[in-house]
Amino acid sequence: MQDQFGVGYLVQATLKHLPSDHHSPIGYIEYITVEGEVIRPNFQISFQSDLTGKIYRAMSSS
Repeated sequence: MQDQFGVGYLVQATLKHLPSDHHSPIGYIEYITVEGEVIRPNFQISFQSDLTGKIYRAMSSS
């Protein structure tokens, strides 16, 4: 994940279910956990922390 400032983070993502080999897991994220805080996505599939105000977005790993 990456916040709105471009800083990358390793987070735990909980998926709704496992995607097939042909689909990206990003669309299946139910919520992420960052430093113990559970953050659910908004309609843009970004995650805003109530504690820090940071906005996290999923990045493809390449």
